[in-house]
Order: sequence, then structure tokens, then C-alpha cells
Amino acid sequence: MAGKGQSQQPAGQSEMKIWEQPWGYREGFIVAAGIVFSGLLLQLTVGNIQPSLFASPLNGIFGVLFVAGVFFAGLGGVKM
Repeated sequence: MAGKGQSQQPAGQSEMKIWEQPWGYREGFIVAAGIVFSGLLLQLTVGNIQPSLFASPLNGIFGVLFVAGVFFAGLGGVKM
């Protein structure tokens, strides 16, 4: 029996809507499917890439650029 101000939910259903924190399995599967779909689209449009593209010094240059990008994105990030 539900008290004052409480609603009864059928078994197995929650009041949370999709994309509300904390995320559950449903959102996790959606994100994973999106990553797989993006990878397939990249493979179909770009095709195979040469492993030599990841050789030194390019991997170091891209690594430094990535870390710098993450750092500067954090400096101007959203304040909570």
C-alpha cells in the first residue's frame, strides 16, 4: 500500500528516464553501439590504414597534442 505522495510502480519498472544519472545498462549499451557504429562507418569510408602511420615520431607528436588538448579543454571546462 502506498503512502501519501507515493505512487505505485509495477514490478520491474522505475521512475528514472533514460539519460538520467546514474546511467544504467540501457545507456551503456546505447553508447557501446554508437562507438561500434562509428568504427564501422570509419572503416567503410576511410578503409585500411598503414601501421607505419603510428610509428615514431608521429605517435609522440599526436600524443603530445592529445594531452595538450585534454589539458586545455579542462581549463575552460564546465564549472559545477
